[in-house]
Amino acid sequence: MHKTEKTKLLNFIMIKKQDEVLILNRHDKFKGYTFPGGHVEANESFVQSVKREAKEETGLDIVDIELVGTCQYQEQDYRRVILCYQAKASTTKLLSSSEGEVFFAKLSDLDINKYASGFKELLELCINPNYSELVFETLPNEENQTHYY
Repeated sequence: MHKTEKTKLLNFIMIKKQDEVLILNRHDKFKGYTFPGGHVEANESFVQSVKREAKEETGLDIVDIELVGTCQYQEQDYRRVILCYQAKASTTKLLSSSEGEVFFAKLSDLDINKYASGFKELLELCINPNYSELVFETLPNEENQTHYY
């Protein structure tokens, strides 16, 4: 018999413009540089959720949406699954939100010390074509382990 588990679905969106990417500088509990994204709502397709989150957090409409990988980690009573996408902006007017300020930048120009927790690993998943999955795993009596597949 197969055992099912509760799952929370999220998305993470790398929005590209020429040689720059859109950065969200968050000010909440996930403080620091990251990409926009959020929860997939009930009865919402994954792509619809990506478009909605991009619009809510950046003011941008996006096109050429491509799934580039998945990330997962276990919470106490459920698994979190993050669907990682790349996309392009089809509009140009940036609007920051309550999530934080947004701006375009070259990744090489960003201060790694300002990255939000987990951003470095998710970024690697988004830009490295050799990976399609990232797993954050906590082992008993050990530090967190990160596995790319």
